[in-house]
Amino acid sequence: MVIGRLWGAMLCMGHLGVCEEFAATNTERSAWDPLYRALQLIMLDDSMIVTGPIHRWKLEVARFAAPLISGYTAVLALLFSRNIYI
Repeated sequence: MVIGRLWGAMLCMGHLGVCEEFAATNTERSAWDPLYRALQLIMLDDSMIVTGPIHRWKLEVARFAAPLISGYTAVLALLFSRNIYI
C-alpha cells in the first residue's frame, strides 16, 4: 500500500509539474504528453521535459523522488523474494 501511494504521489506531482512547466514556457503539447514525461522520470530521464532550469517545485520533487522510490521498491522486492520481512 505504501509503495503504491508513493508511486501515485510521485506521478501526480510529476504530471502537475510538467503541466505547469509547459504552461510557463508556452509549450503546446498533447493531453498525454505530461503523463508520458512524468513516467520518464522513473528512468532518470528528464531531458525531454525542459531544456533549461526547472522552476516548478512539484516537478523538482518528483525528479528526486522517482529514483528514491524505485530503489526502495527494488530493495523491498529483493527482501520479499528472500522471505525477509521488515
